[in-house]
Amino acid sequence: MNKLYSLEEEFESIVLRIFQKNSFEVENIRSYISSSKNYRCDFEIKYEKKRGFVDVKLYRSKLADLNLVTNACRQLLSINIPHKIPVLIISSVVSEPFKEKVQKEWGVLIWDIRDLFALSFEFSELYCELESLSFGIFGESAREFSIINTEKKEQIILNFKNFITSKTPNKAIVDTQSIKKLSQELSKITAGRKYFQQFERKCTEILHYLFRDDLDLWKKQEETSDNLHRYDLLCRIKLTKNIFWNELSKDFNCRYIVFEFKNYTHKITQKEIYSTEKYLFKTALRSVAFIVARNDADEHAYYAASGALRENGTPENEKILGCQVLSINNIPIATVIDSLSTLFTVDNQSVVKTTIPQFIPSLQVLEYFGFANTEQVELGLRTSANQDFTYILKPSAMNRNNRVSFKPDSVAFSIKNENLVFTDSYFPNEKIYYILYNQCLSKEVFLW
Repeated sequence: MNKLYSLEEEFESIVLRIFQKNSFEVENIRSYISSSKNYRCDFEIKYEKKRGFVDVKLYRSKLADLNLVTNACRQLLSINIPHKIPVLIISSVVSEPFKEKVQKEWGVLIWDIRDLFALSFEFSELYCELESLSFGIFGESAREFSIINTEKKEQIILNFKNFITSKTPNKAIVDTQSIKKLSQELSKITAGRKYFQQFERKCTEILHYLFRDDLDLWKKQEETSDNLHRYDLLCRIKLTKNIFWNELSKDFNCRYIVFEFKNYTHKITQKEIYSTEKYLFKTALRSVAFIVARNDADEHAYYAASGALRENGTPENEKILGCQVLSINNIPIATVIDSLSTLFTVDNQSVVKTTIPQFIPSLQVLEYFGFANTEQVELGLRTSANQDFTYILKPSAMNRNNRVSFKPDSVAFSIKNENLVFTDSYFPNEKIYYILYNQCLSKEVFLW
């Protein structure tokens, strides 16, 4: 299993087990295909005489973006299975009035994160798993959603039992013809460089269909300000109610989005990640890019995108990239780390390993502790071939045009899984079972 997808897979697994624990039968996982032949629900459920089909959606925001929920309803209704209840499960919070509207007008039953907490409350292990996963999804505690009304579970199940399926779903929400047409047109484009322009045009049309209310500009094949690079599509984030784009703009100080389209016959590699990175420029509020790849990306591309593989420097100091630091100005690196560790609270060694690299490049910090008294810094280094040497850093300023990168041929387990809350792996050659915790969680439950 690819660990990069573990949050989505774990959420779906928890949802499935919540159904099973509450006496639902779960069957026909991913068995139904939509009328457009490109969409499957996640599984089918049965409770007594009632049947339903379920789609599970993981969103990163605590409060659901109603545009995303609406699109999810469109997808779910496109499956169009008679006499079965369409059930949408999402990791965010949806207001009760919106749930009622969707149920009444569109014939879709929505269960949000609060419903999942209510349904798992009696099963402590499952409840803790959901709480831990929620922390990983939102990056903070979801404690306010785990305050349980003990009668809520009965209400949720009773609502499913009494649900009346709609024979004619609201046509305003089921825009299946446009979705089907765009999907079929994209599928007909042959993979390969020869057809890259058709792929770009169709992807742009689809993006415009999906995000026309959230993005504008839609400039194609633009050059960067230095005339050295060309990106496929540039969009500007509008003033929108869409939580995803608003949070992305705020978190990355970004107003413009770069889109790159890769109609390759194979998976893209880290090379495409690094080439796309050259288009980004923080000062121009253009710090985010999306790559639309015909055949997905390989493992190294995902790691490169998250920054786990990258060590950057300038051409003047390229020699030091990928080397282990042994000393700074003849002072052992262990002594340097021990002194710098007094600048912050050391809860464990993981904190030290994460924080220290942020301080070492600061000449002012090194001078404060007496590790440097001039602008000259001499490093004691060791190569991957265990050859030791000293190197005097050359003054230089790194920017997006002169940056050089070192790309290791392998990645440590702890680094490539640093975005997960919890994971584990067994290494048979070393006979080591590695359990990795990246975040500590506590559990408090309130009843009312």
